[in-house]
Amino acid sequence: MNLARMLKEVHNYRLGSTDAIQIPKYDFIRYFFPSIEMHNDINNLLIGIINMTELSQDYLIHGDYNLGNILEKQGNYTIIDWTNGQRGDPRYDIAWSVVLMKIYAGERYGGIYFSIFQELTDYSLDELNIFEAIACLRWILLSRIADLPKSPSAFKRVKKIIQNNRYLNDELL
Repeated sequence: MNLARMLKEVHNYRLGSTDAIQIPKYDFIRYFFPSIEMHNDINNLLIGIINMTELSQDYLIHGDYNLGNILEKQGNYTIIDWTNGQRGDPRYDIAWSVVLMKIYAGERYGGIYFSIFQELTDYSLDELNIFEAIACLRWILLSRIADLPKSPSAFKRVKKIIQNNRYLNDELL
């Protein structure tokens, strides 16, 4: 619960025009989907999914919120590694953290984590599912072009995310 609340607190910082100088704003696809033009299957699906929503870049996002970027000391938690911090869409930031939780901590913990965000936010289930599809596409792309931790159980969990998300298809893996 604390992990989800901490990310929600980050997103509570709505950026005004005077903040634009200090907090960078990047092209969403180019930033989070490097070399996507070389992967037509992901690119075509991503463009179709993104066209279903209006991306917002008016909030502070962490960009890579995951268990490895949270430190705990004597019951106090600190978010670290703000390398990907930027102006962005909180729905994507949530979805990326949920996808990583489902892949690396398991479906049970990822599902609980996802449910907490449903309680903490006003985002519809469909909105969150759309952004989960976008985040999953990013993981699949990065698994093709980078050295991500890719155990057999990780691929099984990604396959389960794909099967449970109507915006994705089994041909991606």
